[in-house]
Amino acid sequence: MCLGIPGEILEIDGQVAQAEFWNVEKSVRLDIVGEEVTVGDYVLNHAGFAIRKIPDDEVAETMALYESFLSGDEADALEEIGATDATLEFGDRPAARAEDRPVASTDRVPRGPGDARTDPEADSEDDV
Repeated sequence: MCLGIPGEILEIDGQVAQAEFWNVEKSVRLDIVGEEVTVGDYVLNHAGFAIRKIPDDEVAETMALYESFLSGDEADALEEIGATDATLEFGDRPAARAEDRPVASTDRVPRGPGDARTDPEADSEDDV
């Protein structure tokens, strides 16, 4: 399952918009959103693409839901989506176990677009 992140459109230049996501501005493509988007609208962003315009009457509810996720209050988050009988778990998947993965470093420099996880000292793909 993929998660779209809601953000407000600040400016638009053709099919590229600047959007704000909790005080962080990012470029978002508008190619696939499927309806007209204007400055002030809210969209769900996934991987740099606006995948859905959030209807005006759903913005407050959507933002409250995401705020509950960000606040770390599991019970409120589950209640917001009507899943009070569910449990949020990550399980024993290898990707979810911190001891199996190196911690991301803020001193790494990307080697290409969207590649912020690579080691700048690596000489080849095998070294990453």
